[in-house]
Amino acid sequence: MNVAPVINCLDEICLHARWKQSGEIGAREVHFDISDGIFSPVVTVCTPALLRELLKENPGIRAEVHLMVRNPEAVVDSWLEAGAKKIIVHIEAVRDPQLLEDHIQVHNAELILGVTMDTDVKKLIPYLGSRSIRAVHLLEVPIGFSGGIMSPNAADRIRFMRDAVPHVLISIDGGVTEETARRAARAGADRVVSSSFIWNSTSPKEAYELLLKVSP
Repeated sequence: MNVAPVINCLDEICLHARWKQSGEIGAREVHFDISDGIFSPVVTVCTPALLRELLKENPGIRAEVHLMVRNPEAVVDSWLEAGAKKIIVHIEAVRDPQLLEDHIQVHNAELILGVTMDTDVKKLIPYLGSRSIRAVHLLEVPIGFSGGIMSPNAADRIRFMRDAVPHVLISIDGGVTEETARRAARAGADRVVSSSFIWNSTSPKEAYELLLKVSP
């Protein structure tokens, strides 16, 4: 299983600590939750300036930025300029996914199209044909807070996407544990991102490695 630890901190001490730990556990890609208090009910602390600072500290880690914000088009350039290599935007918030993808490609980065647990995944399909959006991110807990339980509908949503667009990478977010990651893999998921399971563990490295070993 492909795994990315999540950084969704509400203060800078947590932000720097989890970035440092991400390197220590061997992560090569880190998922940053960016919440604006409007589209998502919490406000995370990471800014483009802070991301640039973190990447200078450890340039060996790729940054994926999950924009849970009301108007992603208005802020995406600042994150790309800070060094983000993957940008997740939500189908519920973005005006024209393909236009945004064309723009992001100019920065040698990748667009991933996200969807909340309350939105029908069928709404993703029109943007996942032969063109260049090749990954989706299924949020399977209520948007905002970490530590939730993965939706019981997650496996069905994954199976639908795997059958409908077999060429697309499917990433799962929310309620990830060793067992739910295994169920997601069996349904057809390629990747999980994890916050609580990793960071609340007595050994974040062991928790991360457990997820890496998950197979269908």
